[in-house]
Amino acid sequence: MANLASSLGIVSQLVLVSVIFINALPSTAFSIDIPPAIDDLDLASWAPLSDSERKHASSLLRAAWENSEQLRSGRFDAVVNHHGSAVGPDGRSAPRSLVAAKVSCVFDLTKDSWLYDVQLLDGNKNRYVVTPNGSLNYEPAKKWLTRSGDTAFGKDGRSGSWLLEPRTLGWTAPADQVSVGDPFHQLRDVSLTADKIVHLVTQEAGKTEIFWRPHEIVVASITLDSQGSLNPVRCTQWFAFPFGQKGSTRYKCVKVTDSKWERRGDFNIPTHVVAMDSVGDSRQTSVDVIWKEINEPIAEREFTIDGANIPTKTVVLEVMENKSVIVGAIDDDGKVLITNPLFKKPTATNRGWTLLWVGLLNIAIIICIIVFWIRFRSQA
Repeated sequence: MANLASSLGIVSQLVLVSVIFINALPSTAFSIDIPPAIDDLDLASWAPLSDSERKHASSLLRAAWENSEQLRSGRFDAVVNHHGSAVGPDGRSAPRSLVAAKVSCVFDLTKDSWLYDVQLLDGNKNRYVVTPNGSLNYEPAKKWLTRSGDTAFGKDGRSGSWLLEPRTLGWTAPADQVSVGDPFHQLRDVSLTADKIVHLVTQEAGKTEIFWRPHEIVVASITLDSQGSLNPVRCTQWFAFPFGQKGSTRYKCVKVTDSKWERRGDFNIPTHVVAMDSVGDSRQTSVDVIWKEINEPIAEREFTIDGANIPTKTVVLEVMENKSVIVGAIDDDGKVLITNPLFKKPTATNRGWTLLWVGLLNIAIIICIIVFWIRFRSQA
């Protein structure tokens, strides 16, 4: 089980996609045809890659990542939809689409700062802000704001599972990527590890599929549009068969993710992503993205309590030793009004009294030591 968990963790790093959304977006803006069954992989039939082939594959991947690295700041909205089927009153199965989540995002990579608004299907909402100075998590239903020293996104409940990295959108399935630590560089570095690249296939219509093996029971591939844009148009994952068996050379496809890109300025951005957990199955997860700004200046204030528009009288909590302690509340000026004495900064007067009492205590201790020493000497 430990090996399996480790393998699944590796796959989560390999398959990253970013999402962000608002209510005005359509719920079925994008769909793709279900691809035909993908053949099993037989690694025993693959000839070893030559050094030149491996270098060629690495250069293609590096160029593709360089396109994503041109994204430095932006605003975008997106909708995540689940597509499937449901049985109606007449007993017949009919297609159905549900909006799983809506998020809007503002990010500035030059400041390493992010703001996400997340709304789930059941109405649960959260607002997240992360900067190098720490993070904020505002929960409207509870009317409280949690401050933390954490400087990276984590899976904070169900809403937190949709905090995704925009530069990795299109490189993997939506549900497999969340902004934990530095997912962009994690995925990029793994995919560019030359000795993990195991196969290279040039397809028709100018597409190149690159396979790498991050673990002995996992194979992943990226299909790049090699006719100039070098964007990932398909990501595919295979697991060793029988499932998780070490030493097996046969792998079955477990997930396919397709994406579409648009040209904006000097580089391309992802606009649509669709993932199928099982090839040939009608169940899909799609992401539709509308970019509002790309590489425009963003005020640092937007990543503060005041700029994030946290309502007044919102209770403020501070995370200390994995526990949340009430600090105070948001005042009319959008600042934190501290009511907990533990978090109040000492004034000059208080500091003076504190020094006085400390001095008196030290004098008393010295006097006690002298008296004890005199009595000890007199008894001797």
